Amino acid sequence: MEPVYCRAGSTLHFSGYPMKVIGMSLFLHELARSFDAQVGSVGRDRFLQDVGRQMAARLGLPPCQTLEMLEMEMNAALALLEWGHVTLAVDTLDKKLVLRHGGLPLVGSMGDPPGWWLVPALAGLYSAWLEQQPDSLSDARMNWSVEKNSEATHVVVLTYGH
Repeated sequence: MEPVYCRAGSTLHFSGYPMKVIGMSLFLHELARSFDAQVGSVGRDRFLQDVGRQMAARLGLPPCQTLEMLEMEMNAALALLEWGHVTLAVDTLDKKLVLRHGGLPLVGSMGDPPGWWLVPALAGLYSAWLEQQPDSLSDARMNWSVEKNSEATHVVVLTYGH
């Protein structure tokens, strides 16, 4: 299939995607590939978590008194970033907060699993947002995994607690 170039308004499109989106996607993909080659996965994860924490400092959340309010504020901020959505639940057995995140932008095949290069940044973002809340846990840890659900979409599952 031949690529299709067309002009919609003042934006050039390539196979239905605005060229600026393609340019940014290409840049991020190559940045991720080069970064991983230079620092490895451990260095990458540490760096991206810090980037996520810095993003949270720039896009802070107000104090929330309930889990429902916190979920609403997180989703409002995620919408501004165009980074998907989250649902929050408490795992009473393990005494942890469970965050189920869908719609995180993918970076080509970079990351583990492939495409999920930004997950550590997401973990840093959520960690900092949770630490900003009243009565936050000062020594809590954030862990994550990526699940494939029955609709063949992927969900990032993060747990926050001791």
